[in-house]
Amino acid sequence: MSRSGGMAVWWLGLAQCVAWGVLYYGFPVWQLPLQAQFGVSMAWVAAAYSAALLVAALVAPRVGRGFDSGHGAALFRAGLLAGVCGLLVLAVSRQPAALLLGWVGVGTGMALTLYETAFALVHRAIADPGLRLRGLAAVTVMGGLASTVFLPLLGSLVEHADLRTSLLAGAVAVLAAGWLVERKVLPGLPAVPDRLAPSPSQSQSQSQSPRPGGSIVALATVFTSGTVAAMALITLFVPMLVSRGIELAQAALVLAAFGVAQLPGRMWLLRGGRLPSVAVLTVWPMVMQAAGLAAAAFADSMALAGLGVALFGLGAGLHTLARPWLVQARFGADAGYRNGQVALGQGIGRALTPVVAALAGVWLDPRWILLGLALVLVSLLPVARRLSMPPMAPANRGQGRLPDPRPPEPSTGH
Repeated sequence: MSRSGGMAVWWLGLAQCVAWGVLYYGFPVWQLPLQAQFGVSMAWVAAAYSAALLVAALVAPRVGRGFDSGHGAALFRAGLLAGVCGLLVLAVSRQPAALLLGWVGVGTGMALTLYETAFALVHRAIADPGLRLRGLAAVTVMGGLASTVFLPLLGSLVEHADLRTSLLAGAVAVLAAGWLVERKVLPGLPAVPDRLAPSPSQSQSQSQSPRPGGSIVALATVFTSGTVAAMALITLFVPMLVSRGIELAQAALVLAAFGVAQLPGRMWLLRGGRLPSVAVLTVWPMVMQAAGLAAAAFADSMALAGLGVALFGLGAGLHTLARPWLVQARFGADAGYRNGQVALGQGIGRALTPVVAALAGVWLDPRWILLGLALVLVSLLPVARRLSMPPMAPANRGQGRLPDPRPPEPSTGH
């Protein structure tokens, strides 16, 4: 990867930080002011946001197919337009129906501009597997800072100005991120589709692979379970600690360890050198997430609760990188669409889990809900282990290293 390409990856990560910070993490800051502005219940505001997440999930497979077809730049621009228009609707409208319309626009923006877009840009521009993995890590390191930067920033604008100012500032920030991608990212990460196009021998081997649909179902199950567990932890953790007599501010501070804890594993992957073991990105992250859920659920002290959240976050940070890598390794030139299929399951889980977890928490002790999800993750470890060994050349089987998702270079024989 050239120097310009290396810088483009970091610029892409900065753009992702802005997009995640505004489009995804803006909701916790804006939900109460939106309730007052539109004169609706908190349930209606939450339902509109869930609709945005659901739209993002449903659009994901088509977005992936569009990237496979070489329309990534156009889709990204459309996502910027949808997200900014959604924010403007929220800023200037007062009718309850406009609240739903605005969040649907934001959800469309999420689908077209967040990690699915970034991962596709990196995959289509970087052929070397080690450089590609480090590129993905760099993007997610920057994206992982989104909540840390934008929650206090957008909240300060609401507090010292008003909701409209915060929403308009968010729209301007998203437009600035789009300019950054146009000027710094796309020229530095040009698409090289021939590197991802499967050779005839690859196409034949993929068509003869047993139950390819089963691989997608397994991938979606493994990664959706992690997403559901994360959303359940975020939904139940603070109320659970408050019910034990811990102050709200302290409980929120402990939960903040979740985002920060995702960074060390990603930063470790930036070190270079040999590619990590397959278990490092597949099996062990699920072990850490399961152990973190159990520790957080039954912690009898703030320190142990924080350790549980941090352990879960560390595993979640590594698992984020596992999905695009495994999908690329299995499906090659069809990776965008397949990645979108997996993202569909994750997005539906992300949209529905807060509501389901909150309702379940009325009837069940939240500790047992979290423990049950930990057991689900443990039960899926054999599936994760099998997924970590995607189809590869016989000489490479069982070596315990991530396969090279590239097709072989065409021969230049004379």
